[in-house]
Amino acid sequence: MKTRFSQILFATLFATVFLCGNVTAEGNELKNQFIKEQATDPSLVIENWMLDSAYWVTEKSVSISPEIEKPLALESWMSDESVWKNTPAEVKTEKQLETESWMMNPEFWRVK
Repeated sequence: MKTRFSQILFATLFATVFLCGNVTAEGNELKNQFIKEQATDPSLVIENWMLDSAYWVTEKSVSISPEIEKPLALESWMSDESVWKNTPAEVKTEKQLETESWMMNPEFWRVK
């Protein structure tokens, strides 16, 4: 068991070193913005449609008003006791766990 684990671990480490050793990095200049201090936001551009009142007044524009939902109402069947008394509550139970023959067989659990 220990040998198999050691072999898997060694193969994994070897594959990692082999794959990472073949990596070539290009453009490895310093990318840290705190050192360069040249981080700038792009300039904002105001377009014509942003200032056009005809665009914002039409119905095609985005509506900010919330949609109105129907008010909730209590219906007669909701408060009728006969509906709820005659409805059987379905209770689901799970089967009890059972041991099977293979679970108790020592040959099954023996590492080969």
